[in-house]
Formats: sequence, structure tokens, C-alpha cells
Amino acid sequence: IAGNTASGKTTTLNALFSFVPLDERVILVEETPEISLVHPHQIRLVSNSEMGVSLKDLVRDSLRMRPDRLVVGEVRSKDEVESLFDVLLGGQARGSYATFHAQSAIEALQRFKSFGITEADLQSIDLLVIQRRMLCYDIRKRKNYEVRRIVEIAEPDCASGGARVRPVFFKNASGVLSFNKSCH
Repeated sequence: IAGNTASGKTTTLNALFSFVPLDERVILVEETPEISLVHPHQIRLVSNSEMGVSLKDLVRDSLRMRPDRLVVGEVRSKDEVESLFDVLLGGQARGSYATFHAQSAIEALQRFKSFGITEADLQSIDLLVIQRRMLCYDIRKRKNYEVRRIVEIAEPDCASGGARVRPVFFKNASGVLSFNKSCH
């Protein structure tokens, strides 16, 4: 899940986990504990630079715990992005998740590439959900207000060369999230 600051990425991730069966083993690996899941079978691992425990170390250790689902909290640096891709390429049984800062699916892929992720490894991403915090104006009340919206859901399409995406859902010209009928 990618988006700008305070767009609701973590809230969306928490909401998505309400659809995950409660008997699955979930491991959360974070730098700052923010994710709040109600699963009874969860393990939270928090990195601590003062103790020499990095996110990358925790990710490597978590893969040995045979999780059904693994969540790497907000990834920002090259090391954290590499940790996320260690998880994705590790082929966790039922899914791996993370939050990331990017304004679009294309920008997310380009940022991953700038951190040294190869196009072949980008193919390990199944889906990108893009969320934004936007400023709106109410003409009647003459007042600004903020909204948080999912504006894009896309599949990476790196097989054809270059960072491309295939939109699954997207915000159309009238601002409505639309389904791409060619992606079924």
C-alpha cells in the first residue's frame, strides 16, 4: 500500500486484515509499532538500532518462523526496501504486505528501482494499492477539508521491460474508482 504522508496507508492495511482468517500466523516486522491487528496468533518484531537489531535482521529471522502472512511496516530506506523484497521473494504462504511512500503505482515501481530492486524482482509484487490524502474545497461552506481516498489499484507489468502497470481499478475523470474490464 503506497501513498503520501498521512493518507491512511496503515489504516487501510489494518482494515484489509479483517478479511484474514483468525487462525493464520501473522508476523509484524516494524521499525515503529503502528499496525494494530486483532489476530490472536500474531508476533510483533520491532527493530532497535541502539541494540544493533535492524529491520533486515528481523525479516530474515521472521522467515524461519513460517508465517502465513508477513507484514513489513513502513519501508523508507534502501535497506528496508531490500528487506521487503527478501520477504516477497521468500514466497510466504499466503501473502506479504507493506506500506511505502509514493503518489502512484508507477512512482512506487520507479522508487523501488532507484533503491536497486531489479525488474525481475519487481515482478514479485502482485498488487499495488495507492492511497492519497487530498485537500478539497467546499464551495457552499467556503472551507477547505481533507479526504483520504484509494485512487489506484494496479498490477506491476515489468515483463515487457520498464516500470509499467496494468490498472485494475483507477480513479476516472469524474473522480469515481472504476474497474478496468480488460483485467479479469
